[in-house]
Amino acid sequence: MMMNISIFGISLVTASDKTMAIRSIKIHIIATMYCLCVVWWLSKSGQDRIPYSRHRDNSETRLILFGNTFWGDTTWEIGEGSEVFANCPVNNCYLTSDKSRIAKSDAVLFHVHELDTFPEYERPIKQRWVFFMLESPQFSANTVYRGEPWRSAFNWTMTYKLDSDIPIPYGHIERVPRKSTKDYLTISKSKSRLVAWFASNCHTNSKRELYVRELARYLTVDVIGVCGRRVCARNYSGGDEECQTLINNTYLFYLSFENSLCADYVTEKFYKILQLDVVPIVRGAARDDYEKIAKRNWYINTNDYDSPKALSDHLLRLSRNLSDYVRHFKGKEFYEFNTYYGLKRLPQWCKLCEKLNDETERPKIIRDIRSWWSTTNCAQPSDVG
Repeated sequence: MMMNISIFGISLVTASDKTMAIRSIKIHIIATMYCLCVVWWLSKSGQDRIPYSRHRDNSETRLILFGNTFWGDTTWEIGEGSEVFANCPVNNCYLTSDKSRIAKSDAVLFHVHELDTFPEYERPIKQRWVFFMLESPQFSANTVYRGEPWRSAFNWTMTYKLDSDIPIPYGHIERVPRKSTKDYLTISKSKSRLVAWFASNCHTNSKRELYVRELARYLTVDVIGVCGRRVCARNYSGGDEECQTLINNTYLFYLSFENSLCADYVTEKFYKILQLDVVPIVRGAARDDYEKIAKRNWYINTNDYDSPKALSDHLLRLSRNLSDYVRHFKGKEFYEFNTYYGLKRLPQWCKLCEKLNDETERPKIIRDIRSWWSTTNCAQPSDVG
């Protein structure tokens, strides 16, 4: 006898129909339960889940300790406090020189040139030791960092090297809307001297003083400062307006020669002169290091000449053909050239504070800082005797 069975409004009339109906009911129940679970989870997640951010809570201060002195200054010419971070996107960092707070610090800064006694304390696992150096490896007579326990103690690097954790270039070049165009031909015609060089270090690893001496055999080089007979200001710091004005108004060329021939080592000497109506002559880092920074026509590289004599021939030719000389300024009206005077003005403090707040930063230890910070990254001069 056929029976009509009704379940949830579904009529079952045969054995086959009955099986299909039961399967349909199960699917209906499972789907309903799933939807209810999703609704419940969303309601809970809206209350309890914390939105993801790569930065930690900015209300929690990140303490940065000056681990040693910077040229004898316990607060590194910056001072204690948070002023240096005031305009940073992430600004919850605080600088201190209080060594009693070392175990509570998020980062400890060490000026490599003045490393001394290794700090002995229970170091927090998340604390970052920062290897800080602005000069080249050839410049530092302090080799303490090469031995244990220093050589495997650091987590981050802050140097001029572009592969540093926080690179500190001596300046930067920024494209801007077109500035007012200068009449460089008229400006160059008003110049009365050929080449200037400011120098306070007269015996360098790069032997730049020997190159200048050889160059001066073929043209006039005005050496200003400790290494020469001319003076500008008693203490030329690069930011001195009197000296900048003297160079800008008087000279066609300026020798931006570095004290070391090291990879990425391009100091403020280069950026300062790019700000002026003067053509810098560079001798320092590798050719492509300069090409990564500036347009090729903005400067003259000694690497492109076989000898100081060959360079002098080119400079004299340009001085007699100013229409060729002014090609070195082409395109500069679209750029601003910036350099930094003093540690307090370094924008990299913002980057340090940001990294200390970044939850995605994976812990690391530099196992052997010697292989990264080494004089093998520097060349020996081959263009002088």
